[in-house]
Amino acid sequence: MTPRRSRVSGRHGPRLRRATTTDRSAALVVRVWFEDDAQAFRGRLTAVETWPGGPDAEEVSVAVAACPGDVVDAVRDWLDRFVDDVPGRGDGGG
Repeated sequence: MTPRRSRVSGRHGPRLRRATTTDRSAALVVRVWFEDDAQAFRGRLTAVETWPGGPDAEEVSVAVAACPGDVVDAVRDWLDRFVDDVPGRGDGGG
């Protein structure tokens, strides 16, 4: 795996930072559909850790939802947990 470069702003302007292959990452899949001839909204969120050296890439069910608002809340909760699990990054950003 070739590390990618990302642009970060520092005190002295933008600079390039080389991402390491140990950067923590995860993927969240949001699937939504209608059941019973479009009468019932459904949603399912699944996640998998994707960083090298992390746990085995096992897909985990994060949430199921019965309305679009529940899907949005579940994405926010998952993202908050992901950010809070990183040492020194527990502010949630918002």
